[in-house]
Amino acid sequence: MDKVKAKEFLRSLLKSRGAPKELLARQKAHRATLKVIAEALGKEPMTVPQLVEATGLDSKDLFWHVNAMRKYGQVEIREEVEGYLSYTLIEKQQEQVHE
Repeated sequence: MDKVKAKEFLRSLLKSRGAPKELLARQKAHRATLKVIAEALGKEPMTVPQLVEATGLDSKDLFWHVNAMRKYGQVEIREEVEGYLSYTLIEKQQEQVHE
């Protein structure tokens, strides 16, 4: 099953069963957070404190998201800056952010 058919199938399944609104809202917020982080890291490598300042996100949540992105190959450690690790978006992720 190709991606388009899979998306259509999932949409029809969600429509027929009705996805919980809270779940949909949480997923939407999660995707928005990842996008904000990716856009910030797409410009230049940043530490968590720099990302907090650039995005306005809570440091605890931001750190959790950055580590999840690192775990799934979207972000990598660049260097240590003033005692903090600097993160950068992996190249293929940068292309998707700028499209």
